[in-house]
Amino acid sequence: MRLALHKGETHADVAMSYGALAAVYKRKQRYKEAEEHYRKAFEIFRNLAGSNDKRTQRVKKNLNEVRQLLATQCDNAAKACLKKQDAKQALVHYQEALQRRKAIHGEQPHASMATSLNNLGRIYKKQAQYNKALAYYGQALNMHLALHKGEAHPDVAMSYGSIGAALKNQEAYAKAEAYLHKSFEMFERCGKADSKASQIVKQHLDEVRKTLIVLSVVYFNALHTFTTNSTPRYTAQDEKRE
Repeated sequence: MRLALHKGETHADVAMSYGALAAVYKRKQRYKEAEEHYRKAFEIFRNLAGSNDKRTQRVKKNLNEVRQLLATQCDNAAKACLKKQDAKQALVHYQEALQRRKAIHGEQPHASMATSLNNLGRIYKKQAQYNKALAYYGQALNMHLALHKGEAHPDVAMSYGSIGAALKNQEAYAKAEAYLHKSFEMFERCGKADSKASQIVKQHLDEVRKTLIVLSVVYFNALHTFTTNSTPRYTAQDEKRE
């Protein structure tokens, strides 16, 4: 009715109707429809009164709440897919969750966005797509560092550990050792050295260090063999030539 009265123009009454419909959809847990109606209400109020108007801010809050609910639904759907060993579909749901959270927070660091980035990194690591995994793990690390302003925190330690584990799988052992060391050291600084996550990192770190020792021995032996075989020897024939 209000759309007909105002001939589709941006009007406060139209925005209020969109908001009222959105609230009904939200109560019925029809979140996608609620999001669409809150978005329309938000755009009208913003165009009419600006971003700082109380009505605009109120609708924006409701819109973001619905987007967060949708992101949580995506996370739960992804977990259900992982239980069925369907990593491909889980990836789709985690990507949608990230986009929902970006719509809420934009480029501002937020813990929920860091979690989404880490989830995507974990899926790509399971699929042995380590470069993509490292890209998402790196973004999650940078976000945690920004959130915690460089201070020691378990989330930062976890991010270092995730990167280290992915590098280990890539057989980039020297880099893996550096990240795993940072991770375990930070867990210790946080008083979480005995946590399950810290112990997993410690296990990875010990394995990487053992591998580096083995590789060093192999390299030394190969170098020694090469040097020995390449060194000219003084023989009896050399003496006769003189």
